[in-house]
Amino acid sequence: MSNTTLERMVQDIQELPLLPTVVGKLLDVIGDPQSELRDVACIISKDQTLTAKVLKLVNSAFYGFSSKISTISRAVVILGYNTIKHLVLGLSVIGIIKDRDSCSHFNGTMFWEHSLGCAACARLIAKRIGYAQPEEAFTAGLLHDIGKVIFDRHFSNDFNQVMECMERDHISMIDAEEKILGVTHPMMGEWLAKTWKLPPVLCDSIRYHHSPPISDKKINESAVMCSSIVHISNILCKIEKSETIDLEGIQSIDSEIWKCVNIEEIKGETILVEIDEEIEKSKVFFGIGEETESK
Repeated sequence: MSNTTLERMVQDIQELPLLPTVVGKLLDVIGDPQSELRDVACIISKDQTLTAKVLKLVNSAFYGFSSKISTISRAVVILGYNTIKHLVLGLSVIGIIKDRDSCSHFNGTMFWEHSLGCAACARLIAKRIGYAQPEEAFTAGLLHDIGKVIFDRHFSNDFNQVMECMERDHISMIDAEEKILGVTHPMMGEWLAKTWKLPPVLCDSIRYHHSPPISDKKINESAVMCSSIVHISNILCKIEKSETIDLEGIQSIDSEIWKCVNIEEIKGETILVEIDEEIEKSKVFFGIGEETESK
């Protein structure tokens, strides 16, 4: 895999998807140790569209609060810095990328269904194992394949060749991408995430969702855990789409990765049973996120 190839492809991109300005401001404030909850509430409240989206999501079955939350300040207090950050990121990314024109054979609908399923599964696993930021795992799952969107939007002819190569040679997408493009979607996704200045744990989770760096001491522990959660979720969601439980698929997950997230392999079947309900609750993201973004 060549860094030069990635640099060339990046230079060829004329129009990169941009996150709304309000998201950048929000990330800056949350990253400032001197900031307060009211600062976060103030930024969101200045954007009427985002305010409506956040309140709609907070009052949905996704969170399941018993009483109605009617103000952003209240939502921020209840959910906290990190949850609000990932909630806004998820809404914004869906809003700017979902259902854009495509020139390749890439199935956008199936892509987002899988992304949402992986996100919901990652959140489920994160909550089950007591991961400190389940919404972080959700966002990592939602964005794990974002590199495919860049390939589809900006290198559609090459990406068509990738999918044709997969079918013709019976190889994985990663192998086909390396063969045709010299760059994989995790690598391209990491680049986009860094361009958007997303938190390092999300960048690393996107980069390593096919191969969690469980033995790499240079990678942050949270990134190792989050990428492992997304890796398992990615595989379980593919299994969940099949008509029967694919035990071989579950067993294909490295035992060291199961140990990393502190879940026994047999629990994979239990998680599969619960995924559907989580996905149904998470679908509210699509209904809210794809609404017209404020300028």
